[in-house]
Amino acid sequence: MKLSRTLSGRLTVYTVLTFTLLLLVCFTLLYWSINRMLMQSMDEDLMEDISEFSHTLSNEGISGVIDEINKETANDEHESVFLMLLDSDLTLIHQSDMYFWNGLEPDFSLVRAQLSNAYEPVILTMDLDSQEARTRTIYGRLSPEHVLILGESTEDHQDITELLVFAFTAVFLLAIPIASLLVWLVTRRTVSGIHRVSVAAKGFSKGDLDSRANLQGQLEEVQSLADTFDAMAGRLQALIHHMREMTDNIAHDLRSPLGRIRLISESLLHKPPDSRQIAESVDHTVSECDRLIRMIDLSLDVAEAEAGVLTLHTQTLDLSDLCRDACDFFEPAMELKQIALLRSIERACHVKADSNSLQRLLSNLLDNALKYTPEGGEISVAMKRMNGCVVTEVADNGIGIPPISLNHVFDRFYRADSSRGGMGCGLGLSYAHAVAKAHGGELTVSSIPGKRTVFRLRLHETGVGRIVSRQVSKQGARNESKTGNTTPS
Repeated sequence: MKLSRTLSGRLTVYTVLTFTLLLLVCFTLLYWSINRMLMQSMDEDLMEDISEFSHTLSNEGISGVIDEINKETANDEHESVFLMLLDSDLTLIHQSDMYFWNGLEPDFSLVRAQLSNAYEPVILTMDLDSQEARTRTIYGRLSPEHVLILGESTEDHQDITELLVFAFTAVFLLAIPIASLLVWLVTRRTVSGIHRVSVAAKGFSKGDLDSRANLQGQLEEVQSLADTFDAMAGRLQALIHHMREMTDNIAHDLRSPLGRIRLISESLLHKPPDSRQIAESVDHTVSECDRLIRMIDLSLDVAEAEAGVLTLHTQTLDLSDLCRDACDFFEPAMELKQIALLRSIERACHVKADSNSLQRLLSNLLDNALKYTPEGGEISVAMKRMNGCVVTEVADNGIGIPPISLNHVFDRFYRADSSRGGMGCGLGLSYAHAVAKAHGGELTVSSIPGKRTVFRLRLHETGVGRIVSRQVSKQGARNESKTGNTTPS
């Protein structure tokens, strides 16, 4: 893998380039500031020297100035400093040893300007062939008849700046490799989490559904990416597992009627034709075909409802009337199983809904309760208005639903007990849940295994807004009344 194509490599290059640029800018500013400070310091010294010589001239005369010039250039100072004293006739009165200042000629125009006007001293920089460094020179007026030219080599300043450049170069050559290494290590650690996510994603794409990043203590963005991937992988794994179960259930539910149709057809082929047997076989075949058609139609209805494209012919209706009709329809079947049906239904519970869809929804709830309630059991149906909603409860004291299955009862083709092969196709509750959601309501379930199961339907009354979903806890199911006259909560 090319370094320039990796995230860590590019981050390292960009960071080091930025660091290098900032380092160059900082050292340039530092060099400029120090050089400026040194030059200002030299100019201040030159100005101070002019002031001192002017004071000496006033107090001690020309002889005092000459003595002071000789003192200034003693002890080899003449190598780095020169002084020239001129009068108003531009005649050189005295000068220091000029051996190291060959080629120096005073600028008489500046001398005349200083003599004719009380200007501030003039400071300028000169380049002399006899000096390796540049010379800082000042033209200063000591009196109306005398001008002093004072020059000083900038060699010391040049040495300081050269030392500064050397130090900068050394720091630069050391800092860049060290910074590159540190940035590389930091970026490698930063992107290691991304690499872990990438490895986990590749494993997941190859069929390892348990592949996860499982990162802890990463930077916020990387940790968020890893957590999001793990959550997505978990959901996809659950979805794939559910799809496999659903496929198995579909295959099982389709295989049974198809197997019976095949068995009936084979029996007709291997036995002598008999009109009575043919009629019975055709009747069984039609029944099995109808069951298959109902299963397919119901599956399509569930899919349409979950996708939000189910056609609903809504109108304002009294849900209590539909509920009583459904109870009346199932009551004979309950009497055959000696199941008591207890009702507590308020009147005038108006909702805006599709009548046929709600009839099927209530029928599915009652049919589910009838299937799983043993003989001599009890089913209660309650309905009341509460907080702008119509709440309907269908409860039974049947076998209940295991906690592990409670979150899947509304999944298509799901059965809490896979051994119940002949008790429905696993679509009734899925349809009921999808219809409730399509009407802007909710259908929830709570259960205590072996004791009680409650399905609760909440629909908004006419003119009331959409319902906010809420969870029904197992503890709440325990606190519900165990009598037949159950009221919604």
